[in-house]
Amino acid sequence: TRYLVPIIGPIKFYHLNIYYQTIENIDELSKRLRLRNLDPSIELPRLIRKGIKRNYLDRGVFSFYTQELNLIYSLNKSSLNEFNVDSYSFLLSEPRILPREKQKKVLLDFLTEYVLWRMDRDPRIIIRVNDDFYFNEIEIGRSKEGLIFTLLNGFSFKVIQHSSGLYIYLIKGFLPRIKPTLDKILSLDFFRGTYEYIRGEYYWDGLLKNMSCITIDEYYKLGKPSYAGRIEKVVYPESPIYEDLLSSISKYYEKERDVVLEFIKPRIVEKPPIVLTLRSKKGPLISYLSNILYLSPTIEELRSILDVLGFKQIHKWYIDQMMLEANEYLEALDSWVQVIRETLEDLPLETRINLVRIS
Repeated sequence: TRYLVPIIGPIKFYHLNIYYQTIENIDELSKRLRLRNLDPSIELPRLIRKGIKRNYLDRGVFSFYTQELNLIYSLNKSSLNEFNVDSYSFLLSEPRILPREKQKKVLLDFLTEYVLWRMDRDPRIIIRVNDDFYFNEIEIGRSKEGLIFTLLNGFSFKVIQHSSGLYIYLIKGFLPRIKPTLDKILSLDFFRGTYEYIRGEYYWDGLLKNMSCITIDEYYKLGKPSYAGRIEKVVYPESPIYEDLLSSISKYYEKERDVVLEFIKPRIVEKPPIVLTLRSKKGPLISYLSNILYLSPTIEELRSILDVLGFKQIHKWYIDQMMLEANEYLEALDSWVQVIRETLEDLPLETRINLVRIS
């Protein structure tokens, strides 16, 4: 359940210096990708964003990329001249300052990416799911089977451009979450489901099929994506395909930063069920260790779980928590506006931003 909350602004800058860099070997990289039967229009933006995250954002340096213009932007004149991603090396031009007349074309993207980057680094954030930031978690109830039902509260934002400046509007967001981790939930008969291995194809069906899941908070804090997708299959250790999947997961994390690898190693040793998810309808299946996942069903999906457990009253408690009283709503507005002010405090703003109107 979501509804519109404040619009704040106007946001205007004075003496904002944005630097840009071109990727000088883009044609060569495109050829290499085609030789591997990969589509450069898909793979290049993915590799570039991955490189920006590892070489800039994760090191505390703001930068962003626009696919349309194929340029990398930064607020830092002393940017890199090269970075490596997987087996590809990206050669960058010397940083040049973006002329004022061209800044207007990228200001919306600039402010959106900047707010995302700063908020990702905000210690008050529990977790970010896609573009929704959650600040607090309320426990709704517990079942006799040991399930803990909680509700995450927060907001997402959108930057809009107007002749009087940039504005940010915030959208209230809620996300149900079920603890403990998914491996523990799958150990319960209600949720285990059934599987078959027929003619080389693995089939699984169960109550949790198509339900959304997210990674645990610690995983997100390591700079990894939190949205894991919808459950398509669950593969148990006794399955004939389990060891191959576990080996693939291990190899994937061997390429990660040391801090991520050290985090995941003991969880691989536990040999939990492996969950295959879909992040989009046409996307590939993605393998996750179930001991780094939480269930995050919609309110409608939550009802089916509660029906099985005979715990229908919790559904009403969820609805009650999502209907804020007037004083709670106003208090939340004040806190969100303050978060945005603090997020933008290092930028050269012309005036203090304020709540403009509520839609």
